[in-house]
Amino acid sequence: MRYRLRILLIAAVSVGAVSLVGFAVFALNAQAQMVRNAYCLDWATAAIVQYMDDHEGQYPGDWGQLKEAFDKVTSADHSFSYEEVQSRVAIDFSVGPKMPPDQSFQFVTVRSGPRGHWGPLDPNERIRLHILKLQEGARGSP
Repeated sequence: MRYRLRILLIAAVSVGAVSLVGFAVFALNAQAQMVRNAYCLDWATAAIVQYMDDHEGQYPGDWGQLKEAFDKVTSADHSFSYEEVQSRVAIDFSVGPKMPPDQSFQFVTVRSGPRGHWGPLDPNERIRLHILKLQEGARGSP
């Protein structure tokens, strides 16, 4: 009886340890993916803002139009390639030049995996505020 109890205890501890290690590996991988996604969202957002600054407030129409702006904003840091950012981030290119930026509109989203962002502003809010700034500037100019 004692032998059987000892075997059950060892089995339970082993299953618990394996489960704990498995969860730790999963959690660390999810954390790493969230960090990569956050950086990619930031680079995509910066490229959109740069594109709009370079093109008199026009919003990009597709990923191809963002390549030059992406190269500008990542000139000092090549941690993430254009291709990786493109594979991790979905951009809604349906924004019209006079479209009032709705609070619920998602300019950029993570294609899959955990979502996070850097800085005090959500990437969508950063783009929204930039559009509003450009629209205010356009209204104020003769």
